[in-house]
Amino acid sequence: MMVSTLFVFVSTWFLHAYQWFWLRGSFLLAWQDVSFWIMLGLLVVINSVYEAKHGRERSLTRSSLSFHRFAAVSLRTFLTFSVICVLWSLWTSESVSAWISLWTVADQSPSFTAGTIPLFFVLGVVVSGTVREIAGNNSRNARQPAAAIGGSALISLACLALLCLLGVQEMHTQFGPKVATVINSLRSGKLSRLDNAMLERGYYEQLMQVDRFNSQLWEVYMNKPLNWLDVRGTGLEKFTGDFKQKELLPSFVAITSHGPIRTNRWGMRDQDYEKQPAPGTFRVALLGASSVMGWGVQDSETFESLLEERLNRENSKGPYAKYEILNFAVPGYQPLQQVMTLENAFSFQPSAVFYVAAGREAQRCSVYLAEVIRKRIYVPYEYLREIARKARIEATMGETEAVRRLEPFGAEMLAWVYRGIVQNCRERGIVPVWVFLPTPLEDPWQEDTASLLRAAEESGFIVLNLVDVYRNHDIKALRFAEWDAHPNAQAHKLIADKLYDLLWERKKDILLSFGSGQIGQGK
Repeated sequence: MMVSTLFVFVSTWFLHAYQWFWLRGSFLLAWQDVSFWIMLGLLVVINSVYEAKHGRERSLTRSSLSFHRFAAVSLRTFLTFSVICVLWSLWTSESVSAWISLWTVADQSPSFTAGTIPLFFVLGVVVSGTVREIAGNNSRNARQPAAAIGGSALISLACLALLCLLGVQEMHTQFGPKVATVINSLRSGKLSRLDNAMLERGYYEQLMQVDRFNSQLWEVYMNKPLNWLDVRGTGLEKFTGDFKQKELLPSFVAITSHGPIRTNRWGMRDQDYEKQPAPGTFRVALLGASSVMGWGVQDSETFESLLEERLNRENSKGPYAKYEILNFAVPGYQPLQQVMTLENAFSFQPSAVFYVAAGREAQRCSVYLAEVIRKRIYVPYEYLREIARKARIEATMGETEAVRRLEPFGAEMLAWVYRGIVQNCRERGIVPVWVFLPTPLEDPWQEDTASLLRAAEESGFIVLNLVDVYRNHDIKALRFAEWDAHPNAQAHKLIADKLYDLLWERKKDILLSFGSGQIGQGK
């Protein structure tokens, strides 16, 4: 019996791994997966041996309900469910180190999560067990068992009818906005905030297992072509060996299935500008990541290109002879990397610096600092080295644990980045502008938008908020693809138009700081 049980579990694990290979092209061999099946198999073997040795209590008459017997059944049910939950948490973790990190913060969980949920579960076990015992006794004592079955069917039908009514919008909105929001979220099948973050992370880091045990992410990835990441362009990036890690190759053309990507002699996806601006030129240094650089759209379709063209076309009689927007964006760049990018941007003598934020800025700081430390890359800033010491981060530490320790310092690091950009710009007579550019997704960026705006304003940026740039449009039609949240050509046009309008509103703070005319002559 022991051998056959173990054989069943080994076969189940192997067939599960083979199914993964058949669907994904890679054999699933992860410690958390193997550990799950081994521990579950051993528990079943132990239980089988115990039952074979001690047997089950059999009786022709139904035993009377006692507190001792009922408490024992309830406790066994609770422990069995708890063991399954623990094993499931291991199985669905990205790695064993991530699972261990999860338990290191279990004692820091809110009291509602740590205490109330287990209490509700225990009460559920007790109530359901009591109902089961009473229903069992009634059904045995009833003269017509069919009546009990009919009553059970009526209860089920009543519950189904109640669920159907709650699913109607006109009904659940009567219970208030909070209840209506919860019910609506349960009715809709969409990626959560964490799922969207994992989807984005899977794109940037080319991870293959961000959707391991997530059915909705799996459905999204199933539609993605195998060569989708070829849009990045082979050889488009070069490694720098410093804190930035990478930058775009100068004078390079990458031919992708979505059009060519060209860089100028300075390593920007932009026109070939001179190092020094011509007299009468208002020059903008644009900092950002892949959405700013323009993944998935043609060179002339990026919002940077569209905005620059419109500024020159509609303001030929303005205070400046020419407007130039230099695109310093690099795919995957995080806020901490922009500090070094800014140093390079200053050498081009810009009149203004536009820092484009896309959400989760504080989290990105934590993730990137953990990454460079784990890669043993030298951190050139004493402030960040001090943060790493406070968080007790080491190169040998797992990614999940390192990020968890750094997260309390995320907002502080972001404020350091923002204040540094503003201070360096002001010292050089450059206008610092902060632009919020939301990702064309339903909701992953909304929760921290207010804190980002507050941090940017407190740092001294001129804030241009594009939070409503996609309003009155089908947001799904503005994404590059279902599995790729970069803005498409239509979205870039909306961004360029909205940014132009905001520049018009803040012209005195931004453009007129260096001239006496005004933009928008053709507006």
